[in-house]
This record gives sequence, structure tokens and C-alpha cells, in this order.
Amino acid sequence: MKIIIYLLILFFIINGCTTAIQHCNSISNTDISQRYRCYTDIAIETKNVKVCNELDNINFSNKCIIEVAIETKNYTFCNLVKENMSWDQCIFSVAIKINDVEICEKLNSLEMKDRCYLYYGRDILYEISICDKITDNNLKIICYSNVAAHNNDLNLCKNISLILNRNICLKDIASKRNDDAICNEIEDLTERSNCVNWVESVNN
Repeated sequence: MKIIIYLLILFFIINGCTTAIQHCNSISNTDISQRYRCYTDIAIETKNVKVCNELDNINFSNKCIIEVAIETKNYTFCNLVKENMSWDQCIFSVAIKINDVEICEKLNSLEMKDRCYLYYGRDILYEISICDKITDNNLKIICYSNVAAHNNDLNLCKNISLILNRNICLKDIASKRNDDAICNEIEDLTERSNCVNWVESVNN
């Protein structure tokens, strides 16, 4: 099936889009997944996101647009998405694909915006300034914890308000530094003992 689609795409480049789309139209309506794949592959290869409008099903049309936006790394295509949640998902996905934290600010949903900043602060840039942009306090603490552990920043660990995350952070740094004395910063005796045992097991 893919070989046929790529041959049709090649034909499109030479002779225009009509024949390729006619082939997609000929696929039975009962096989919506195959029709979706057909239109989406054409849209991606030709960078013509309007091909996605050939899909009658709004969910598949949005999925097609999102996939084209991701593959072409063009977040402006997200403006063609017909639902707000799908639009946010599109912007978020493109932001991850092109590795651009600035795009996170374009998100309407605070939840999606927080997820975007969490991804960059915790997993990519490891910067507290990115964590500070997160509005959800629990996610912000998770971000702080990961950044502190990654940057081996003991003081930042100590300032984490959520005990569970603070203890995990302290344990990670104790392990990295091979210094079980850091475990003494953990107030709970059981967790402190677990920390000491963890440091010994990792570094022996």
C-alpha cells in the first residue's frame, strides 16, 4: 500500500495532486484508517496540509494536520486544527519536535503549557528559570527536584518543599557524590537508612 501511495505522490509532483487524491477517495469509507494514512502521507510528502481537509472525519482531519505540522516542523499549520484541545496538542508536539521552549508560551491550556515547560526544564535544559514558569506547584516541585539532582545542586535540593521529592533529590545527589553523609539531611529515619543503603549499593 505504501509503495502505491509513494508512486502516486511522485505522480503528483509531476502531474498535480488530483489523481493522488482521487486514489484516496476511492478507498472505502469503512476503512477510515487507510484513508487517513493515504491523505496524510500525501500531505506530508507534498507539505500541503490542506490535503487533510479531504478527510470528512474531524478527528482524523485534525490528526492529519498535527502529523503534517510535526513532520514539517511548522507550528503555523496548527492554526488549521478545528478543536482547541487538538490545537494545543499540535503546538505542544511541534515544540517538542523542533526543540524550541519558546513555543510553549503559545499554548492556551495551562495544563499543556505546564507539561511543555516541565519537559524542557526537567528533561532537556535543566534550568530552574524554566521550572519557574510552571503554574502547578506539584509539577514545579518535580521540575526543581530533577534539575537539582541533574545539576548536583545540594542547596536546591534542601529547598524543595515536598518531602518526598526532597528525599529523592537528596538520595540522587548522595549517590552521585558517593557521600552517604548527605543522607543525614533526610529527617525520616527509615528513608535515611534507605538512602545510605542506596549509596552503598550504587557505588560498590
